[in-house]
Amino acid sequence: MRVRSGWRGWGMAPVLMLALAACGGGDQAGQGEGVDTTAIASDTAAQMTTGSMPAAAPDAQFLMQMSDHHQGLIQMAEDAHQKTDVEASVHEDATKLSDKQKQEQQQMLQKLQTSFQQQHTPSVMPQNQAMMDSLQARSGKEYERAFREAVIKHHEEGISMIDQFMPQFTDQEVRQMAEKMKADQQKEIQELRAKLGQG
Repeated sequence: MRVRSGWRGWGMAPVLMLALAACGGGDQAGQGEGVDTTAIASDTAAQMTTGSMPAAAPDAQFLMQMSDHHQGLIQMAEDAHQKTDVEASVHEDATKLSDKQKQEQQQMLQKLQTSFQQQHTPSVMPQNQAMMDSLQARSGKEYERAFREAVIKHHEEGISMIDQFMPQFTDQEVRQMAEKMKADQQKEIQELRAKLGQG
């Protein structure tokens, strides 16, 4: 069975509303204006009621949602490599982050297919796209700082998602995967804050 790709195919409206709320933020790098979360959640709920959207276990929902979330950071890191007016350390951070997120994303998609017989094509969440669009307008030292702040915000979103899903997991491998992601992202947040002089 092929699950409809994209972030609107997660299959649980409350989780959608929570994730979109978590993706919002007060700083410019993380803002995503123009996203009608109420309409999105209502549309998703309607599809679930009519049976046009396949239901999925919380474990599978998490794997799809987090793989989409990872796609945002992978794209953000690729965009960072296109910047020629930043320090080499920014490119190094981008490579490290991208490699890690791609590895985790592949593990999640493989788990989704082998354990839940579902396939999913990751897509960037609207709020993450807004974050990337904001970064595109920056350059030099301003970009370096904004990029690292955006990664921190992105990791905080991911940790929030993990915390919300954790009580619902029934698959031990998914739980262990999520716990490791959380620990790794917390460590990376500390490293990035130190580079920003916030450590």
